[in-house]
This record gives sequence, C-alpha cells and structure tokens, in this order.
Amino acid sequence: MGVDKATLEVNGVAMAERVCTAMEQAGATEVVTVGGPSRDLRWRHVVDRYPGEGPLGGIITALSSLPAGLVLVAACDLAWVTASVFRALLAGLGDADVAIAHSGRPEPLCALWVSPRCLEPLEHAFAAGERAVHRGLGALVIESIAVEPRWLRNVNTPADLGDDGEPN
Repeated sequence: MGVDKATLEVNGVAMAERVCTAMEQAGATEVVTVGGPSRDLRWRHVVDRYPGEGPLGGIITALSSLPAGLVLVAACDLAWVTASVFRALLAGLGDADVAIAHSGRPEPLCALWVSPRCLEPLEHAFAAGERAVHRGLGALVIESIAVEPRWLRNVNTPADLGDDGEPN
C-alpha cells in the first residue's frame, strides 16, 4: 500500500479508528492498537512483541497486553466490520476457546479469544516456529461464527476501495 494501512482513511475515517469504534460500540471496555508505529489515535497503543513476525505474534501481544478474560482481535484493514459482528462472536463463543468469524472461510483476524486458555498454546506454536494463525490454532476448541462476507472485506490494495469508499 505504501502507507500504514491503519491510518488509511475510508470515508474520511482511519481504518484502525473504524475497527476500534466498532469494538467500543459492541461493548469492549478497553481497546488497544497493536503493532506498527504509535498512531495519533485515542486508544492506547502496544508495541508488537514480535515485529515483522506476522499476525500470530500480534495476537499473542494483544492477549498478553490485556487483562485475562475475553479479548477481541480484529485486523485494522477490516474497514467495514461492525459492532454486530463482534456481538455475534460473543454470543456464539459458548464453551469454545476462540470464536472466529467465518464467511466461506475462517477469518482468525476477526475473533474473540478466551485469553487464559489461548495464550499458552499460541505462544507454544510461535516458539516452535509457527507464524500462520490458522496453523497455530491446533490445540484450541474453535467455534465458527457465520458473518456476511461484506463485513470481513479487507483492504490490501488501493483497488480494494471504490471511489465512494465502499469495497470494490
């Protein structure tokens, strides 16, 4: 993209701000951003413990940076995710270790994690050399939550954004 995707604006609002606001609207009591440079956003920023090592390290950083309990993780480039998606993850978690949004394929970068049960297995997978989130889930009980694909569209290139700020 050539720029920090978190600060890329969609309809005049930085993508990270859109995601964080949706989390708050869903009832999140503490929202933090993880990784990349500290941004001029109103949420606390946490430095990634494993910079450049992929999203699994970012999830581990998030889980270890917040009080034990439920931790909602969403990639900053999920510009159209809504509070209803996050509420659906909470409603569908049940006894699982993690509720993952699914729209034809799992999106582990939009998931609700039970921190005390997930952190150690993820750290173990990471220490063993794993960097892909989906392969680091092997020891966890997963609940897939159906979500409309439009809410899980991510922005990887400028072409992913239409002139109107809506997904292409």
